[in-house]
Amino acid sequence: STPPNSTTDILLAFATQLGELAMSSGELVLAESCLTRACDLSGLLLMFSSTGSAEGMARLAELAKQKGKHNVAFLALFLLHKTDDCVQLLCDTGRIPEAAFMARTYLPSKASEVVGLWRADLQTVNQKAAEALADPKEYANLFPNFAIALKAEAQQALKAAELLPASDYSLVVANPPMDPIQAVLASEAPESEEEEAEEAEAMEEEAAEEEAVAEEPMEEAAEEE
Repeated sequence: STPPNSTTDILLAFATQLGELAMSSGELVLAESCLTRACDLSGLLLMFSSTGSAEGMARLAELAKQKGKHNVAFLALFLLHKTDDCVQLLCDTGRIPEAAFMARTYLPSKASEVVGLWRADLQTVNQKAAEALADPKEYANLFPNFAIALKAEAQQALKAAELLPASDYSLVVANPPMDPIQAVLASEAPESEEEEAEEAEAMEEEAAEEEAVAEEPMEEAAEEE
């Protein structure tokens, strides 16, 4: 490997080595200080994700954006459940198609807005391709279960506010959360079953009444005989 050619390089290399040593020894405060000074974003990402430090991950996201390391910033924001910021970061860095797919998957309430940006950007290159992009608000038939996805997003937003500590990992693995779409369907299923039960009961009562009405003439005829 090429030896360091300046005092700055030597100091950065020393800070990286000291940070790695501190991290392996459990000296996390010193490790963060050294890795930050060395601008070792991958090391910081490893440390904060391993310790479940939401505060550290938030600092890393800001530092990564300042340094132009958008892939690290994106991953840090995603681990913090900040999907809105992830979509915005993709838009700000010119990755609008990726932002559209990200919004469709994790933030459907923003899908139409991002598709509009994608259309505007694509019109400068290919007008027909831009017109071919489907907006969920305009072509709901092309987006099955989109309403359910919006409900799932709302439920996930409530859960995202609660960031679990790394110590809860084994509990989460033992009881993995339900798929958001399936959770919405499950929450709505009891209402549907109840409605079906009420409808069946009403039909049975109606059939019983019709049967009683039909038997009345027969009873009257039997009495006359």
